[in-house]
Amino acid sequence: MKTKILAFDVYGTCLPTEGNQVKRKGLDKLLERLKDQGLILCTCSDAKTKNVLKDFKEAGIDSDYFDEYFKMERKGNVFTQEPKNFIPILNHYKIKPEELTVIGDREYRDIRPAKDLGCNGILVPEYKTSRERNDFDFNTIEVH
Repeated sequence: MKTKILAFDVYGTCLPTEGNQVKRKGLDKLLERLKDQGLILCTCSDAKTKNVLKDFKEAGIDSDYFDEYFKMERKGNVFTQEPKNFIPILNHYKIKPEELTVIGDREYRDIRPAKDLGCNGILVPEYKTSRERNDFDFNTIEVH
C-alpha cells in the first residue's frame, strides 16, 4: 500500500534539540514536493503544540504545510524515553498502518513503534544543535 500520511517528529528531526531554531537543510523543498504529490503531512511531537508553532515560525517553516499537529503524550510531566503511540494518527485519518510513514531521529521512540504497528519509518540523523554542521539534506528522502 502506498503512503498517504507522513508524520514528522519535530525536535532532533526538523529542528535542533538545542540552540536557535534553524530548520534542517532541504526541509522546505521536501515539504513542498510531498504536498505536490498529494500527501498529507502532520507532526508527532511530545512538545506542546504552541511551542512547535512558535519554533516553526522562528525557523521560517510555514505551518500551513501541516494538516494536524499531534501532541504525543508523555507519561507524567517529565521527559521519558517511552516509545510514541501512533494509533491516534491512524484513527484520526482512518488509514491502515502501511499508509503512514513516520520520519524521526530516534529508533526507539519514533521508528520502532511505528514499524511494530505496520507503519513505515524513515530514520534520519539526530539534529542536536544549530551550531553543528547541518550536512544531512532532507530533500534526498524518497517516500513511496
